Amino acid sequence: MESISPLNNIIDKLNSNQGVVSVIIFILTILLAWAVGFLKWIRNEISKSKRSKKIICAWRVYPTTLVENSDHIEYKFGPIFQNKNDEIIKDFWINFSSSGFDLGIEETPQTVLLKGWNMRNEALNLILKDGESLAPQNFIEPFIIVVKLKKDLPEHGAWIYISYGVSNSPKNEVNYKLSYSELKKFINGSKHSTEDFLRYIGANGFNFLKTKIIRMFWK
Repeated sequence: MESISPLNNIIDKLNSNQGVVSVIIFILTILLAWAVGFLKWIRNEISKSKRSKKIICAWRVYPTTLVENSDHIEYKFGPIFQNKNDEIIKDFWINFSSSGFDLGIEETPQTVLLKGWNMRNEALNLILKDGESLAPQNFIEPFIIVVKLKKDLPEHGAWIYISYGVSNSPKNEVNYKLSYSELKKFINGSKHSTEDFLRYIGANGFNFLKTKIIRMFWK
């Protein structure tokens, strides 16, 4: 009897199971395509995240403008944005809105670099004008916020919201919310400086939990 070589045996098995092998190859092809697509998606998301986070937001405080009387406390401060990227940015945008505060908006020397809507109200939508840009490591201070915090508060909370970023990238957000009781606790406390106000609303870089703890023990 003629013996069958191991190679011939493998070939015979493949021939007899050709349908199964085809299905396996098809499934592996789909999995490979999915893996390649998934890795490409991750790479794009990381790239977008890096780009957006290279713009940072800080606050300029005007402590000498603090006004306090029997009726209200007035605060004056403004967001400053820095391009932490190594590239020039030409499509920087900012959205701002607020509610519950007696709030006003003032222009800065750099407001003219932007175009937008609702410049004098409680909501702003701004973007760099055509031909303007934000150079690497440079700052832009688009507007100043003036808050008059009435000591006789209406019975509702208040919030300040800012989103900003560059086109085709995830937006960055800062959102400061205070309930009526939290606002009342701040007014009844002994610390009323502009720095104290920003710290109390959470504009000092602390996360939500730390801000809540600060408000809990505020005196």
